[in-house]
Amino acid sequence: MATHTEPGATSSGASAAEMADLAQALDILYTAPRLTPQARATLRHTVEERAAQGLAAPPLHHTGRRHRLAPLGGRAVTAPATKPRSRQAGRLLVGFYTLTVLVSLLLVLRVLPRASSTSPTATGRAGAAATTVVAGVSAQAEALCRAGLRQEGLALTLLSQVEGQDATTNPDQITPGSPNAARNRRGFTQALTSLDQAISLFRQAIRLQPARPLYALYLANQALLERAQLDDHMRRPEARAADLLEAERGLLRAWVLQPRVASNAANLGRLYVVWAAWEPARWPRAITWFDRAVQLSPRDGLLIDEAGAELRVYGQYLATATGQRRPAVALYTRAVRLFAAAAQAAPQRADAFVLWGDTEALPLYLDNPGAAIAPYEQALRLRLALETRVGIVTTLADACVQVNAFAKAVRYAQEGLRLRPGDPQLTRILAAATRGRR
Repeated sequence: MATHTEPGATSSGASAAEMADLAQALDILYTAPRLTPQARATLRHTVEERAAQGLAAPPLHHTGRRHRLAPLGGRAVTAPATKPRSRQAGRLLVGFYTLTVLVSLLLVLRVLPRASSTSPTATGRAGAAATTVVAGVSAQAEALCRAGLRQEGLALTLLSQVEGQDATTNPDQITPGSPNAARNRRGFTQALTSLDQAISLFRQAIRLQPARPLYALYLANQALLERAQLDDHMRRPEARAADLLEAERGLLRAWVLQPRVASNAANLGRLYVVWAAWEPARWPRAITWFDRAVQLSPRDGLLIDEAGAELRVYGQYLATATGQRRPAVALYTRAVRLFAAAAQAAPQRADAFVLWGDTEALPLYLDNPGAAIAPYEQALRLRLALETRVGIVTTLADACVQVNAFAKAVRYAQEGLRLRPGDPQLTRILAAATRGRR
């Protein structure tokens, strides 16, 4: 059945005015210095809730003298209702409209002879010129994005060269007097210069196409995240914080423009994962955004795997850094459900089955080897790289020994030894399984 969309509304149900309101709210959120932390948090919550609900126009409740917006996480916003016009005002308005129409007709009659003398060729040229201007802006923005990508690629190449020379990206390696300090600092500085140029080019592309900035926004924010991490290596915490805030603002803008696109929500999740390396309090926001992305794209196996993997990382942080084992186990359990969903969404991919099995089997996570057997066996039915297959059969054979499934353990240990003869771990597992069978 065809759906009706109001003029000026987007496919998500938001009007152009609502988009502008949300964009303004974001600007206030980041630029108003006098906002209290509570007001800033309330505004952020309202913006996110509105966009999470598809930016649908809130219903109006008639209250006689006022129209009240349906509340979203706070007190209702009220506005005076429009008073009915009097009959006299209505007559004046009709008269004004009539006069306007008559004047317009006279102007048209005067212009028509001149317009008839204009050749169709000239009209066609004017239209072509206008089209060329629009196409030129788009082509120019595209050229800027390509140039930015080249600069970003150069930066990544420089960073890989530093790391490839066995010089770590640890901040200690740029401390004066440390090994390779001068070389590392030079490589980081050159990479930083290239990223600066890339971000500048992406910003120019965004300014050229303010109505369609999403691709350039994505590129700019990707480069900003890379620069934030490089800022950390260069011990520039203020610059790193500024890059992260700018990336957050850009990604929120992209999400406000397209709140039903899963990648926009996932990009915010990735931003907060990076941010959490310095501010662990960002972890819950990262998980929230990945949850939204999965809800928007429940059949995207890769995205679901990524969301589950980040749950495990957050769980590891809670278990190791704060000693909160119980919340960590809850996160691992959620991750298992996500990996199972990813395996169902994309059964031809082995990654989800392997992640599922690892989360169940390894003591680092749930330490439930019996539950890992089924996903591991499913993964072995798929095409795998040699090292991956050896790793799976090793963990699987060990899991079978732990649950006294010795016949299976022998079979999988022997399969592993055929792939990697003489492997000491597989040899020990085979010996234990053989003793268990007796």
